[in-house]
Amino acid sequence: MKLRKLMALMLVLVLLLVACSGANTPTDLGKATVEAFIDGIKNLDQEKVKQNLTMKDAADMVGEFDAEGEDAILAKAMFSKLKATYESGEIAEDVTEGTLNYNVHAPDFASLMGQIIAIGMSGEEPSDADMEDMIKNITFKDVMVPFNLVKEGEKWVIADIEQTLMRIMQMDGLNDLIGPGLDFEEPLDEDGDH
Repeated sequence: MKLRKLMALMLVLVLLLVACSGANTPTDLGKATVEAFIDGIKNLDQEKVKQNLTMKDAADMVGEFDAEGEDAILAKAMFSKLKATYESGEIAEDVTEGTLNYNVHAPDFASLMGQIIAIGMSGEEPSDADMEDMIKNITFKDVMVPFNLVKEGEKWVIADIEQTLMRIMQMDGLNDLIGPGLDFEEPLDEDGDH
């Protein structure tokens, strides 16, 4: 009888060890990074967003977002429904980079830009009330987003943040539309060229 109890206890311990052993795999740590990043955006927590970016990208984020100001009300309306669901991808042991694919339910910024451009093409400028209405009624769309992650020290962080954000906003095709290397800072010559 004692042997059976001992065997049962050992089986429980083995099962617990197996269940707990995968908790800190690179894939799990990468998932935690992506989910904390999305949570930071959703809750307008700039520090949480920065903590999950490369040191360079975090340092490049200039200015502080006023999470209580007027713009925050509209931003909260846009991002309150933001969510990301892990779909695929694994990060192997002993590597320093990897990609995890997420289905992101995000505001359809491409549609919003289309509405703004349509108003502009009519010769009008969108009023503040128009903008507020469009933002509050923005549609959401599911988009597959590859999150490229790199290991900095012992921590996994998101790399290529500009590309990632453009994909989340469904505006990653914008460069194809305007062309590569277009510099809006450089003045145009009389022929309209840079």
